[in-house]
Amino acid sequence: MPKYYLQVSIECCLHVANHVIASERFRVPKDYADSFKVIEEEGLIKSKLGKRLQQMAKFRNRLVHLYGDIDDSNVHRYINNDVKDLVEFKSIIIIRYGR
Repeated sequence: MPKYYLQVSIECCLHVANHVIASERFRVPKDYADSFKVIEEEGLIKSKLGKRLQQMAKFRNRLVHLYGDIDDSNVHRYINNDVKDLVEFKSIIIIRYGR
């Protein structure tokens, strides 16, 4: 179950990023990871966070396509160490776009 929750959390941030990209008429991303790159290029997030979120998006692809092959220790590492990046992204978006 943690794999699924991590996947959905990453996907939520990707949906928000793509909504911002569309509403602000930023360049179209090439793939999920590039969505965070676009947000970074436009100055909404710093480079360090952008790179970490891009890695998360790539890990999300592995979760979706290789679900049974994912080592649970990697999932736990992301949950324990990197979910804070998703929270930081959420905070930045809320400050910028309200609510």
